Amino acid sequence: MGKPRGNNIKGMRNFKEFSKEELSEVSRRGGIKAQQVLKEKRTVKKVAEMMLTLKAPIQRSGRQALAKHFGVRESEIDVLFASLAAIAEKAMAGDIKAFEVLRDSSGQKPKESMAMTHDFLGDASIRVGYELTEDMLADAEDAE
Repeated sequence: MGKPRGNNIKGMRNFKEFSKEELSEVSRRGGIKAQQVLKEKRTVKKVAEMMLTLKAPIQRSGRQALAKHFGVRESEIDVLFASLAAIAEKAMAGDIKAFEVLRDSSGQKPKESMAMTHDFLGDASIRVGYELTEDMLADAEDAE
């Protein structure tokens, strides 16, 4: 390994010190690892989606009551439905966080940022509260 320079972690080499072959190998390994991570994420997502569609593990009487309360067939009560029903019950009881989770899950989450635009409609002038002196302008140019 090359001698560490600057802010490098002790024992680590700067990429500038690698040969073309070493860079190629590092890139290849990085690509392989990235594919593995993506595959794992896809697998976790598929398992989670599958778990949400499983029949909810509640007793028949509870399933019947839930179906009657929400006006659905018993066969429609899966883990996702039962979970959202529980969240809805909490929201209706006044739990604000439960309401927010339910609202956001339905795709009605409000935007948290505003789009900014630089378009002007008509003439615009900017007035600065102080005058710039020649020295200030020179200092600003030197700073660049």
